[in-house]
Amino acid sequence: MTPIIVPAVLIVGALVFALAAGGVMSAQRAETLDEKCLTRIYGLDRLPIADIVVEVFGPDASVALARAMVAIAHNECGGNSSPPVIGDTNSSGGPSIGPLQVWRQTAIDLGLVPSGESQDTYRQRAYDEMWCLRAGVKVFKDKLHSAGGDIALAIRKYNGSGSAAEAYRDRALSFLASTFGYNWENG
Repeated sequence: MTPIIVPAVLIVGALVFALAAGGVMSAQRAETLDEKCLTRIYGLDRLPIADIVVEVFGPDASVALARAMVAIAHNECGGNSSPPVIGDTNSSGGPSIGPLQVWRQTAIDLGLVPSGESQDTYRQRAYDEMWCLRAGVKVFKDKLHSAGGDIALAIRKYNGSGSAAEAYRDRALSFLASTFGYNWENG
């Protein structure tokens, strides 16, 4: 009787695995990205950046995308990611919130928040760190699309345009090179 039970258990286990494979594969992918991004080293260890990258970009998300998000978070909050992180409070399009400093006007433009959302209401979102991370990765995905897949250009676009955004990109690329090597785009 044991030979019949063991195969049945294996078949049931295989079915359960097959049904859950999408979530399991995504979780495994996020774990792999997290390991390759070294998020634990830079004061960003409590942020599930790799998980959100996989959630937004899909299970084929590259190591380069996750590393770019780590570089953006490092640029934006310098590792000080304890909520609430609120910046650009004096800007008409602000504030910027979360460890990825998502600007209110950008969130409105991308439909992440209602167009009439006030600065005070948006500022309260800074306490919802998961929302802030998802919004930041979605903003980066939009910038990456408009940059034709060029990660360095998308990083610059994440910060806007002009010389300040170019300096922002250069700091991010320098961080990526010093942290992951000059071949940082490859896992």
